Amino acid sequence: SMRTSVSSALGGSPTAAQLASGGVGTYRDFNGSTINWPIPQTASVNFVASIISAGGTLVYARTTLAVPSNMGWLNGNTGTRTTNFSTGNASFEALLGIQEDVMIAESSRYNIFSAGTPTQAQMQTAKKSFMANLGSVVGNINNTSTTDGTTALSAVQKKALVKAQQQPSLR
Repeated sequence: SMRTSVSSALGGSPTAAQLASGGVGTYRDFNGSTINWPIPQTASVNFVASIISAGGTLVYARTTLAVPSNMGWLNGNTGTRTTNFSTGNASFEALLGIQEDVMIAESSRYNIFSAGTPTQAQMQTAKKSFMANLGSVVGNINNTSTTDGTTALSAVQKKALVKAQQQPSLR
């Protein structure tokens, strides 16, 4: 399971059971029900766990894209990007940075609706900006990232990792 992979990548501590009891792999929906993570998120965490287990690393430099006004809930309702993820593992922290930067790019794209119905031209411009922002996220996955300590992540792997962070409706 994903929790076992994460535990193994982290040297067995925390255990898979501790990760489960801590809620890793689930979230609460708007009704308060516990829901499993979406498959792309689980696969991404498994992928990063496999990188760590094989002696590799995921290295990412955060983008500088401004947090849009429709993300006031971000980072404890401060509306600011998270500057320090505290997982205890740099590769998992890099994945969280990628996830947040993709969320910022997505929300920036759809922020144009906050002022009413945008024109077709505005939507096309927003989509182009979104695609450029995703390109920046992919480009910020450092070339020192490796799958096993030696083999660099390929361009295809980097793009897939970023694409997996998108909301399903945006693919």
